[in-house]
Amino acid sequence: MAYDEHFKLADDYLVHLDSMFDAVDDDFIKGRYLGFVLISAVTVYELAIKEIFCDFSRKKHIRFGQYVENSFEKLNGRIGLEDLKNRSKKFGEQYRLKFQRKLDSREQQNLRDGRGSIRSAYGNMLTWRNSFVHSGQSPRTTNYGEIKNSYESGKLVILSLAEAMTR
Repeated sequence: MAYDEHFKLADDYLVHLDSMFDAVDDDFIKGRYLGFVLISAVTVYELAIKEIFCDFSRKKHIRFGQYVENSFEKLNGRIGLEDLKNRSKKFGEQYRLKFQRKLDSREQQNLRDGRGSIRSAYGNMLTWRNSFVHSGQSPRTTNYGEIKNSYESGKLVILSLAEAMTR
């Protein structure tokens, strides 16, 4: 399975919500929807990241791939930017540097285009999701549109990782 196929799970949920989110009158229910969007988004981020590293490893050697799959079994939200840099470095410094270069390039392009920081958007997604999961608090400083945009920006972080983890 290609890493980006995992995004379909959250993308389909967003398509469903697009048609009805504004019609919901209850702020509590809207907050729950936002929380579920965040859970879905970060979950597919985790699945995609795991797929990238496992696929890379399987291409190197089948047993190495099995080892990496087992070690990534419990990724459990450890997917912040520093985590991704450290994980990519374990395969060789050149992969961390490549990830950094690709991320920097996309960051600058997004900023030039007026779409904001992909690093911040990705970090916000993780923070908002953790807040919802661990304290039941729906994000108070954002809205549905910003969460959708941040989710899409986060995909660019993962695309940068996928491109970096190639030979």
